[in-house]
Amino acid sequence: MEKIIKSHDGYVWIDVSDKAQEIFDSNLFELQAVWLLEGEEDVLMRIPIESNYELNYALTSNKKVCIYAGRLLDSISLGFITQDSWTAADKISHEGNIYVRFKDLVFCK
Repeated sequence: MEKIIKSHDGYVWIDVSDKAQEIFDSNLFELQAVWLLEGEEDVLMRIPIESNYELNYALTSNKKVCIYAGRLLDSISLGFITQDSWTAADKISHEGNIYVRFKDLVFCK
C-alpha cells in the first residue's frame, strides 16, 4: 500500500488513513481527504477535514486521509547548471566545500 502521494504540481501527502481518528483527536496535524478526480489520471483533489462527520465520510468513501508533507523542490527538474553561470558565480570555500548563491546559477533543461 503506497503511503506517499505526489500531485503533478509537486505537492506531497502522506496517507494516514489507518491512524486518522487518533491524529484527528490529537489535533496535531490538519487532515485532508485526498482522491483522484474521476476520469482524470493526474488531477488530485483535496478538502480539509474539520469534523468527525467529514472524517468518517472520507474513510467510508474511498478517499485517503492524509497530512501535508511538503512540496518537491523545483530545482529537482531543472537539469544542469550552465558553465557560464557557475564560472560567474561568487564562490566561498570552507572546509573542503564550495558554496554559491543559488540565485546566481542558471539551469538548462
